[in-house]
Amino acid sequence: MELVLKEIQDKISQKLALWPQVTLMTDDLKRYFDYYGFPLADHIDIKTQAISVQDYQIAVYRFRPSLNLNLNLNLNLNPSQSSQQPLRHVLIMHGYLDHVGVHSDLVKELLTKNCQVTLYDMPGHGLSTGSNAEIDDFSRYIKVLNQVLFCLQQEQQLPDTIIAHSTGAATLILGLLSQQLPDVLAMKIALIAPLVRIASWYRVKLAYYLARHWLKKVKLGKVNNSADKDFVDFLMNDPLRHGMMSVQWLEAAFHYEACLKHYACCDKELIIIQGRKDTTVAWRYNLRFLRDKFPYSRIYCLENAKHHVLYESTELRECARKILYERLDLL
Repeated sequence: MELVLKEIQDKISQKLALWPQVTLMTDDLKRYFDYYGFPLADHIDIKTQAISVQDYQIAVYRFRPSLNLNLNLNLNLNPSQSSQQPLRHVLIMHGYLDHVGVHSDLVKELLTKNCQVTLYDMPGHGLSTGSNAEIDDFSRYIKVLNQVLFCLQQEQQLPDTIIAHSTGAATLILGLLSQQLPDVLAMKIALIAPLVRIASWYRVKLAYYLARHWLKKVKLGKVNNSADKDFVDFLMNDPLRHGMMSVQWLEAAFHYEACLKHYACCDKELIIIQGRKDTTVAWRYNLRFLRDKFPYSRIYCLENAKHHVLYESTELRECARKILYERLDLL
């Protein structure tokens, strides 16, 4: 299946430049969505699009519930939910080394809540173009997000809610503090295991300064982001997930963290959900920092959850998502 998916990735990536507008479902896209467990077009309306941002072609995916979805899932919807007009529009932002396929389960759950869902692959991830998992400055992530929001706004489809994980959350943190994301100020925002500093911060910085002149990539070990064995197996065997950390990305992460300190506080209220067994980000420092910079934020810690807190073992996952939906008014 890995070779088949790689072939699909190559085909779709080659066609990205030919997608200036929303495109209909193709056989390759159907295979892609089926592999990652997204509900197919029989049950929802799916639109894909490539958005040009600087040197990148960014793959954007939009899922909209239809009346057929509500009937097929046998949902107990109130009269307002039974119409084909979604009640809410949620943008999901993935983390470093991941891509939109990681979030198919969350997408399906949001669709059952009659939400329209939009996602996009960050540069160098998933089906977007760019060097694998590389970036020279986190400000590029902000430019990508702003362009995605601009294109959605042109169609009067601007989201009202954002759920952002890890580096996706870092994009919002930097954009809000630097006042470069005016469109998100009115949105409800949830940060999941947000990145300010990565774990083992000082040890990683020392290793970087010792090896930066000759080392370009760092091979990552076994994934330890969740207690859900099936989810971890999925990540370990995901053909589109990169197993190497870019040293250039690491340098950009250091610069990002240094820049954050110089910005004034922001009065935007954020929902922050963090696992206490997270070994990917320096969560203790990160929460202290975010509490200072975003004093109106509400922070929720789950005792045994790891980095992919929304994809944890069943009990933890249900707890995290219950908090998420309650605080975002998505029940």
